Amino acid sequence: MALILSLISKTAGASALFSSLTSDTATSKTSIESLGLRLFATPITGAMAESISRVTSITSTGQFNGNLLTTSFTSTNKLYGTFFLNSVRQFTIIWTFTDGTNTMDSFLSKANSTNIGAFYTYQVVNASGTNVFGPTTTPFKWCFSDGSSYNVNNSILSSDDGVWGAAQSQLNPNQGITPGFNLASATNGYGFQNFDSGDTAANTLFANGVQSTGTVLAFIYF
Repeated sequence: MALILSLISKTAGASALFSSLTSDTATSKTSIESLGLRLFATPITGAMAESISRVTSITSTGQFNGNLLTTSFTSTNKLYGTFFLNSVRQFTIIWTFTDGTNTMDSFLSKANSTNIGAFYTYQVVNASGTNVFGPTTTPFKWCFSDGSSYNVNNSILSSDDGVWGAAQSQLNPNQGITPGFNLASATNGYGFQNFDSGDTAANTLFANGVQSTGTVLAFIYF
């Protein structure tokens, strides 16, 4: 019972992060981990999918923690992403997977031409911590990229394209295979993407139809 109450408390406390994280990796990592959550990745323009580096402990942007790929989410089936544009916090996406996905490995393993992603719903909270969209009720598929060639032992997350985002339509940034479905044409889309290009092209933040260009950074945690 004590463990259950502890997890409930940590999950509820995550909401305080949505209005307190800064673009400083060390500070935000400490804030996230103080709640018993785990910082999985710090994707940024130039290093968000194809060029993101695998590490065993995140110390800067453009990294993901390979040791956490098979670690279960702290709050069952929930993943969080707080997004910044030019170091200014913009919003947080709360993804809730509806198909049993509960690790980053299980999510990324579905990024292929057979599964075309994992089913999820989502909610968006703005920089002041106020809900601005959702939670949605109809699940759609989020495919990190069906050209990623993901493997748990890979040194990168994707060999071709990637998207950190949510929308009320299918997401799959690898235009050359499916063809892709991207945030620029998505319904109620939020996040950023390398759409059939390179990570340096991931310099647009999407917020429900509004596109802003600059350096985009996200903290992905669970």
